[in-house]
Amino acid sequence: GPYGKAMAKALAYLINKGEAHRKGYLGAPHNRAGMYEHGLAVLALSEAWGQSKNPRIRNALRRAVDVVLTSQNNAGGWRYSPEPRDADLSMTVMQLVALNSARESGIAVPQTTIEKATKYVLSCQEETSGGFKYMPNSGEAGFARSAAGVMSLIMCGERNHKATQRGLAYLKAYPSQKFDKGFPRFHYSHYYAIQALYQSGEADFQAWYPKISATILAKQEKDGSWRGAHGQAYGTSLSILILGVPYRYLPIYQR
Repeated sequence: GPYGKAMAKALAYLINKGEAHRKGYLGAPHNRAGMYEHGLAVLALSEAWGQSKNPRIRNALRRAVDVVLTSQNNAGGWRYSPEPRDADLSMTVMQLVALNSARESGIAVPQTTIEKATKYVLSCQEETSGGFKYMPNSGEAGFARSAAGVMSLIMCGERNHKATQRGLAYLKAYPSQKFDKGFPRFHYSHYYAIQALYQSGEADFQAWYPKISATILAKQEKDGSWRGAHGQAYGTSLSILILGVPYRYLPIYQR
């Protein structure tokens, strides 16, 4: 297709990065965003492998998944570095998205890993509001992490779980400022929220998508890009992923 060359170069970059690291780690060393980068890279490789026969993609993906598996801590979560130490909800959700995508592409992921991670996500839910906290015993519930928590539970097969339904209610009841251009962690929040509402059902999705798509389209720059909290590439990529949900391009985001 028209983007074949760009895709091939990007995949080669990820594959070479994984091959250069002894264990296949794809994140930046000594970087607080390291496992975020790794999880997103696993997601990209998984979706590519699901539509490819290139063994280098499979091998890089398998090694990268192994890094995720060995980095899960005893509580079932993940943190910034590829080591089984502490954990937080945001990082745990990123690895759950990556593992579920890898699973769908044919890479073996132990069910026990998913079950432990699901328990960790559930432990982060706030009893009073139904929203999700950053850590089980730390802070208050917030929109961004609640969207992430709900989406991860749905992805792990817990669509009808009471915690999932309470989380969805929290998202829907959150003040309408969530659709404003200046809403904190805008792209991160709505990357997960739109997927959660899409999985929740057509009625919920149709009540949400027109509002968030209108906000995003209004933010587009003249050159077609979007600004984001972490730069132009980040803002543009996340905007495309949010807008593209109803088109079901990627298996991991389908109902």
